[in-house]
Amino acid sequence: MQLFTDMLNKTDTVLDEYAYTSAEQLIEWVTPIFTSLMIVWIAIWGYQLLLGRGGEPMQEGAMRIIKVGLIMTLGLTISTYSSLIIDVMTDGPAEIAGAVAGTDPDGIGGVIDSMFSEVVAASNAAYDRAGVMSGDFGMYIVGVLVFLAGGALCLAIALMIIIAKVATAVLLAIGPLAFAALLFNQTQRIFAGWLDLLVNYGFILILGTSVGMLMIDLMGEFVGGAPDEAGAASFTEGLILVLVLGAGFYVLKQVTNLANALSPSVALATDGLSRSVGKPFGAAGRGAGRLAGRGANATGRAAGRQAKRGYSAAKRKFSRNNTIGGS
Repeated sequence: MQLFTDMLNKTDTVLDEYAYTSAEQLIEWVTPIFTSLMIVWIAIWGYQLLLGRGGEPMQEGAMRIIKVGLIMTLGLTISTYSSLIIDVMTDGPAEIAGAVAGTDPDGIGGVIDSMFSEVVAASNAAYDRAGVMSGDFGMYIVGVLVFLAGGALCLAIALMIIIAKVATAVLLAIGPLAFAALLFNQTQRIFAGWLDLLVNYGFILILGTSVGMLMIDLMGEFVGGAPDEAGAASFTEGLILVLVLGAGFYVLKQVTNLANALSPSVALATDGLSRSVGKPFGAAGRGAGRLAGRGANATGRAAGRQAKRGYSAAKRKFSRNNTIGGS
């Protein structure tokens, strides 16, 4: 039975074509805009140099050239972006998942098919032991529960993997825009969030496949290797198998939480780097504001003292020369 293998293979074919075509079209659209923004970016830096706030011109100029070169090479060149970004982010998680599962990277669907075959074997074994007059009637219930719970778990794992693949393809399609956002410090968080989501869905693919292999090993304790030997030894062990499959749903529910717990470190690290880069500019701005405020306060106090002195002198002069009054 190759149900899930065929489904995942066809999904991969469509998504790979979508990611490449969409990224190529986006690169053609965003490159002129990026070029215009780069001119503005260089003009702002030149203005800062004229004001003496540009830092070391040679060092900062070299870093800016390297930054633009990396953005143009990795994010805005379709051949490089396809080979280094799309291929790595689509095949990398599958390679790791295959290593964890001990299968071929393209055989993740085969892992789910093997799990579903074990479920069908266990369900058939329960039906073979069931009967109204001569068998155990409760095994009918066990067979139905095993098939429903196991089939639903296999379908849930497959859907989780497909969702992760679809989300990864969409993120890779808009990747050139995220790379272009690296130009300005204020927009670097866009790239950090994009990379965080890519890592997140990669972990979902790896952990989802690991859950599938774990469930196969657990069911191996209740299901034999050959179809004629397979089966739960009793109604109680059949119910235990149903409970194990139910626990698989709970573990599968935790996959997204585990992936979320692992991936945000990328965004936090990048955000910390952005804050450290922008900290000197923020400190300079706050220092300039404090100096300007102190200067304004000092000027106001000096003007107030001069006005008060002038008023006192005028009052003394006119009070001595005043002839209007009773005498």
